[in-house]
Amino acid sequence: MFRRMGAAVALAPLTRTATRQLLGQLDKRPSKWRGQNFLVDPKVVWRSVSLADVHLEDSVVEIGPGLGTLTRALLSRGCTVDAIEVDTMLYDYLRDTFAEIPQFHLTQGDAVRFPYAGFAGNRPFKVVANLPYSISTPWLDAALSQEILPETMTLMLQREAAQRLTAPTGTKHFAAISLMLSALYRLVAMVPVARTSFEPPPKVDSVILHLQKLEHGWRFSEPMRTLVRQIFTQRRKQLVSILRNLDKTFIPVAEDLLRCHGEPITARPEALSLPFWQAFDHRIQYTKESRPINEVPRREKD
Repeated sequence: MFRRMGAAVALAPLTRTATRQLLGQLDKRPSKWRGQNFLVDPKVVWRSVSLADVHLEDSVVEIGPGLGTLTRALLSRGCTVDAIEVDTMLYDYLRDTFAEIPQFHLTQGDAVRFPYAGFAGNRPFKVVANLPYSISTPWLDAALSQEILPETMTLMLQREAAQRLTAPTGTKHFAAISLMLSALYRLVAMVPVARTSFEPPPKVDSVILHLQKLEHGWRFSEPMRTLVRQIFTQRRKQLVSILRNLDKTFIPVAEDLLRCHGEPITARPEALSLPFWQAFDHRIQYTKESRPINEVPRREKD
């Protein structure tokens, strides 16, 4: 049983000492399998909250709150927090600790299945989260497929994952998720975070990634999302060769669009820009209508 602290709970981020003491009281060992590295640097917590620009009456979704150190900082700003925690012990602790704070709503479950926790409103919202590194890419892929998207996302990530998410076209890190994200969000800030900011310290470097939704973003259709994922599993091969193995009916479309965008017929997926993939998506959606090529997105001339 956990002691209910109710509304008297201190809404300040946990220090390293407080985190260790709390883990001891709960008899909780951080799970490597779930990527549980608890943030213990209040300065980093407040940097996330500041980047997210959280204010009174904002709606915030938090993924994997753990011991609630970021949760405390968010609630201190007067916002509403919808959080999801998969660990049953931590869920019980969070439920008890914040039981009498009405603006805190907690769901027990898998964040990849429920990427925005229990949030079901039609009002603008933000995501502020120290993402478990083991689910960062699957969670973001699931989040971007939802009908309603957050205005901003402020995410603690493994540096390597952040580089992949924000990689530009033509670089070695450019992947399907890079493409999907760049169509909907722009990178505002990437802030490095020391390994010593966590308990236990991870073996990888971390960053805070702050993303802002584009005013006129492009949401890829589900068939195109599936196709892009399949294509990028063979990213080092030529696009036309990949399609020959996946679905030959797409080859004429790809060849037409490569010519239209001034790309060689031997182009690889990682070398192709967002406008190319938007045009591909457009053609997939409207193939039966045979819309002319000049009606689809094209690469802008320099």
